Amino acid sequence: MSTTNKASAWYEEWFDREEYYMVYRKRDEADARKLLALIERVTEVDQGAKVLDMACGRGRHAILLARRGFHVTGIDLSRSAIETARKMALVESISIEFKTGDMRESPCTACFGLVVNLFTSFGYFDEDEENARAVRAMAESLVVGGWLVQDFMNGEYWSKNFVPYDERSEDGMVLKQRRWVERDRLNKEITIIKDDGSEQKFNESVRLFGLNDFEQMHAGAGLKVEHVFGDSDGRAYDDESQRLIIFSKRLEQQ
Repeated sequence: MSTTNKASAWYEEWFDREEYYMVYRKRDEADARKLLALIERVTEVDQGAKVLDMACGRGRHAILLARRGFHVTGIDLSRSAIETARKMALVESISIEFKTGDMRESPCTACFGLVVNLFTSFGYFDEDEENARAVRAMAESLVVGGWLVQDFMNGEYWSKNFVPYDERSEDGMVLKQRRWVERDRLNKEITIIKDDGSEQKFNESVRLFGLNDFEQMHAGAGLKVEHVFGDSDGRAYDDESQRLIIFSKRLEQQ
């Protein structure tokens, strides 16, 4: 009897690739600092509090949070990202607990005062229930009165304003990106052409959640949405906002 191995989901491989960080290396550090300043201002979480950075990648936000005096844990599915994050923290002599894990599984019960999920590190799963499960897992790790902050692309905006195609040249390589919307998901095909003419193709697919979707998921996880912003400067959210930054409080343990 033959067996067929289930193909890996795109996120299980893509985030472990060095090419991912080449595509997204031009991230705005100033914007990251503004977002963390907004989080501190709104939540008023005490310095020294325990903070979870869920889907932390290489630890960009986790390290900034640790510099601000928080006790930080960073979790990500990518082993290579976690290894890099550990090395970066070691270089800066910063104490952070980095570990691999699936965001659909809570690392603990009622052990963090703040959980952050930033840079659209969400909406990867094919089934809405699996995305809602990730919200429930993050909520479970919060103490009563603790905060969940999710920074996501505004699905209402990007479903109508995505760029179908772009390309750029960097370090002797050509990067081509083709985007389309299908079944409420923003899909992207990434083609990297190296100077020897060889090509690599990668794919991404992220659910286009809007504010109502998040409100339902948060309510189902025992969270109450307290604030919604449209950017890291703290501007009010509306349908034309490019970002959707949601601040919710844990009401009670379920």
